[in-house]
Amino acid sequence: MLIVKLAINVVHMPPWVDFQFTFNNQGREVTYSLDGFFTVIMLTRIYLVLRLLTRFTRWKSLRSHTICGKERIEADTLFSLKCLMQERPYLVSFMNFIISSIIFGFAVRTFE
Repeated sequence: MLIVKLAINVVHMPPWVDFQFTFNNQGREVTYSLDGFFTVIMLTRIYLVLRLLTRFTRWKSLRSHTICGKERIEADTLFSLKCLMQERPYLVSFMNFIISSIIFGFAVRTFE
């Protein structure tokens, strides 16, 4: 898991690097920038916000960690998300929809 986190966070676009690809698509020339590719890849870092939000819930407290330890359940981010989904399903679904719309909308705008 550490390798995946490092791979996601190591991707960045160095300043002053401006490289463009030109493709022929259905008889038209389409130009993509390297900056656009890296920006869309860097949008996967939104998981850091998700981890931060679940960190400050009551499902990541010392009490819940102790109870999960007795039941042999790992009280990690996924556990917090599952608990939040059971506690407030509409809010979690709405936030998921908003975040996904922003990410995919930006990706479509970048590559269209």
